[in-house]
Amino acid sequence: MSKKNNSQSIVVLGGGFLGNNITTYFKKKYYYVNLIDRKICDLLDQKKLSILFQSIPHSSTFIIPAAVTRLISNNRNSYDRNIKIIENFLKVIPVSAKHVIFISSTDVYGLDPILPITELNPVDPKDFYAKVKLDSEIILKKESDIKGFNLTILRLCGVYGKGDAAGSTINRLVASAINDRRINITCNPNIERDYILVNDISRIIENIVDNKIIGIFNIATGKSQTISGISKNIVSKLNFKVDITVQNKIADNRVIKQQFDTSFLAQNFKSLEMTSLNDGLADYINNYFTQEVKNNNED
Repeated sequence: MSKKNNSQSIVVLGGGFLGNNITTYFKKKYYYVNLIDRKICDLLDQKKLSILFQSIPHSSTFIIPAAVTRLISNNRNSYDRNIKIIENFLKVIPVSAKHVIFISSTDVYGLDPILPITELNPVDPKDFYAKVKLDSEIILKKESDIKGFNLTILRLCGVYGKGDAAGSTINRLVASAINDRRINITCNPNIERDYILVNDISRIIENIVDNKIIGIFNIATGKSQTISGISKNIVSKLNFKVDITVQNKIADNRVIKQQFDTSFLAQNFKSLEMTSLNDGLADYINNYFTQEVKNNNED
């Protein structure tokens, strides 16, 4: 691996699945990286955050993946906490900060978006997760106009990859197929989703950092698949029998179809080729087995 000839400073505000993957990626690329998660500093404590920021290069690029977790804490309290984190960050951000990259969600487009979804779609958030993403975007945009830092907003669809244990639909489907020899689809099997590999997000962010790309971008492959189709794809990659059952227990209170027009993304990231779900699943399943063997050996 060749070492980059730069000393760019990257600050990742918030750990978890995305934050940890982004941090690992940039460290491997020889950037100067600071990960600020709850172990380092309470992001809700403005005073502590301000003291910590004094030791960070003022011309850093700041990446903010922190957000409400829909499956665990999609409520008003989490909304308020996440808005507080954004407000605290904006109070302590250095005046010479180069760039802020905020990780948002395509859920801001609501439950019945115009298809295919583009960055020009009207926004219509329906739950606290989507609302805090959109309101954070608005707050950051206002401050970027006032303070003059570059702002890039990445609206992600579903994400999967290393470290997403119990945190993604892909993980639940793969884990169920391998461990239980059964995939039990409890939602509408015809729901269409577009899933992106977490490494692609890091590659996009690197492109943004190196080329100073600003704006709002939907991050998707542009090739949606049904939950039923994804389940069959997973089964086809395993060398043992897996049953697929459909119970449809969960009420469909989320968008049924997500189909994206990724032309704006392609125009601004000309050399980028997103990982197809088929290739990503093959790699994911292989890594799942590798990790399973590693865990067994450690036991």
